[in-house]
Amino acid sequence: MSDTDNSQSESSVEEATKKRKRGVRNDENYQRNVIKKSRVQGKAYVNYKGNAVAARQLGDGCRCPMKYFEKLNDDKKIELLNRFHSLNSKDDQDIYLQGLLEVVDVKRRSKLQNPENANEKTCSFHHYVPIDGKRRKVCQKAFLSLFSVEENNMLIRQHIESFPVKETHYSNKTYLYLDAKLNMKIMFDMFKVKYPTTKIRYSYFVKYFHEHFDLHFGRPQVDTCCKCEELDLKIKSPSLGDASKRAAAAELAVHKRRAKKFYWSLKQSTDECKIRDDLAVITFDYMQNLHLPEVPVQDLFYLTQLTVNIFGIHNCKTDKAFFYVYHEGITSKGPNDVCSFLWDYIQREIPENVQELRLYSDNCPGQNKNHTMVRMCAALDSKKLNNFFLSEGIPSCLMTEILVSSNGV
Repeated sequence: MSDTDNSQSESSVEEATKKRKRGVRNDENYQRNVIKKSRVQGKAYVNYKGNAVAARQLGDGCRCPMKYFEKLNDDKKIELLNRFHSLNSKDDQDIYLQGLLEVVDVKRRSKLQNPENANEKTCSFHHYVPIDGKRRKVCQKAFLSLFSVEENNMLIRQHIESFPVKETHYSNKTYLYLDAKLNMKIMFDMFKVKYPTTKIRYSYFVKYFHEHFDLHFGRPQVDTCCKCEELDLKIKSPSLGDASKRAAAAELAVHKRRAKKFYWSLKQSTDECKIRDDLAVITFDYMQNLHLPEVPVQDLFYLTQLTVNIFGIHNCKTDKAFFYVYHEGITSKGPNDVCSFLWDYIQREIPENVQELRLYSDNCPGQNKNHTMVRMCAALDSKKLNNFFLSEGIPSCLMTEILVSSNGV
């Protein structure tokens, strides 16, 4: 090769390396990539705070009667650890470990006093390690020690799963809620008290919670179902016997089933009215009273405030709400007022081609479930009417939530 060819190749290399004004980009030397690669390979590194982190090593041996950890010689242990650290990424390592786990049913359960209050274990795991082309069963402690896996994630999961959860009462989709008094900070502080030697950051605790759990935090309950509260107190009462508690639990299950049946009927009617022109479905209820004026002045605490009533009607076909707002000086909240609002709304908003009308409301006898409502429905002789009521005791605030979530007035 001539000198001219050498000079041309050197110039082409220089042009390729001078694409960026600030120098040649080298991703491998970036601090975050060095730390990430070192953690995957189990090597020592310096973290973002400038502190030295030691290389990963084999953990302590297990204390189980089978002595799985002691039965393996040191060469096999190091071979397993090196094979694990030779994988390219953290995702590959997780997939590799998942392939060494086997899910089995729980063979034996302990007899608990109140099994309905306990978090029942649904499955167990068997741990295996590949030795000479075969899968050898080991205990959990030996499995974690052989692959130098920390127990932090397992401790976080066990801690979060130790909190009792509640299911939604009336929604068609099941949601799980933690207690309203809890939040992420309280749960993290309780974790640090429970495991003081475990080094877990709050940001990692929150990230693990959102990535591995579909849980919501409940809100303080207002206008709750009196029937549910009464039966819950009976179930939790230490003075009642097991037979009385079982009867209360059965009654509570029937009560919740009736509530779900009501909202399932409402959902079916809503879907049906959107495809039928001759069907209209409306829900109606009084919202929470407003007290005026609402200012933090000391003298107003000794005066009677003006109460403003809000009666809402939600059209399930158009998904729009209509509100009647008036203060207590105009009229009250009796059956005549409710029927007047419904009559006005039906005459103004319900089309003439509608032949069937379905009304959904709460079970308040002084407003909705009375002879006045029956006579008003009889006056609408040109339409077929079906009136659906919530079960006794179910809070009417659920109907209010339907009104508030509407699009428009």
